[in-house]
Amino acid sequence: MKSVKTSSIVFFILILSFVVGWAWPKSHTLSVSPYHFGYYRGFGLPGVANPIFGNRYYLITVNVPDEGYLKVKYRRPGYNRFKRFYPDGRLAEEGECMVEPYGSAEPVPDQHDLLWSKCYEPDGTMCSEVKNGIGTQIYWTPQAVRRWELELADFKRVCHSMWYSNGQLQVTQCYVDGNADGSFVSYYPSGAKEVEGAYSKGDRVGKWIRYNEDGSISKIDNYISSALQNNQGSED
Repeated sequence: MKSVKTSSIVFFILILSFVVGWAWPKSHTLSVSPYHFGYYRGFGLPGVANPIFGNRYYLITVNVPDEGYLKVKYRRPGYNRFKRFYPDGRLAEEGECMVEPYGSAEPVPDQHDLLWSKCYEPDGTMCSEVKNGIGTQIYWTPQAVRRWELELADFKRVCHSMWYSNGQLQVTQCYVDGNADGSFVSYYPSGAKEVEGAYSKGDRVGKWIRYNEDGSISKIDNYISSALQNNQGSED
């Protein structure tokens, strides 16, 4: 009887150890970047697709120094709840963003592919909103300088602008059907023009000019769209 009881206790301890070991929260750096971390339950098999006792992710975080951090409550591929914070912990944004497998089934959030979101200025004022993939996403620096503005329609980019931390416009790009399309101009932090060119259906086309900060031309490139290249190839 004693041996049976002892065996039962040992078996119970083994099962309990297995369950606790699997359920204990663990984390590892995701391969997409050193700022992305995946929190999972399992027995330490990061990077293995669908292991029997491997990682079962439940939280994804992105922590970028001086910019703040993102927390995504991960359930499955698709839109998942997230919150983005300023470096001091103030809420900067909340909503649902797309999370898709990357590499060997690691879940990686795209915080600019949104089902919905609400963005907040550093003082807590709501400044922009996205509903059902339509609206505008705005980011601010902790010093209340506009840093990012993305207009979405039907879950696709329409127009995207970025600013330097000194408030100077860095770049503005428009899109058609989610592809970069139209004129492109970027600037140095001083406000001087840096690059000028154009896109067509996501491809660089025509003359692209890179300037030095004093206004002199540094480089000129000429591009032909992939569609035109394909047409030329078929003619040959």
